[in-house]
Amino acid sequence: MVNTPIIWDIEKERFRRITPREAANLQSFHGAFKLQGSENQIYQQLGNSVNVRILKILTSKLFGFAKKGWDTYDEE
Repeated sequence: MVNTPIIWDIEKERFRRITPREAANLQSFHGAFKLQGSENQIYQQLGNSVNVRILKILTSKLFGFAKKGWDTYDEE
């Protein structure tokens, strides 16, 4: 069994698991990206993936620290 986040469904007024497509959207996969495999395999694949947009933000901040120095870096 895969550990899948639970969210509140406002329309149905109950908790539900996020769908594989919602999980892919959270990881910034394009809507046309085809998810393949069983539902559990898809959740595992998405759980092992890295969100490239978040990685880009983090690395740009780290490079900013490296350029300016850890003690002199001002938050933007």
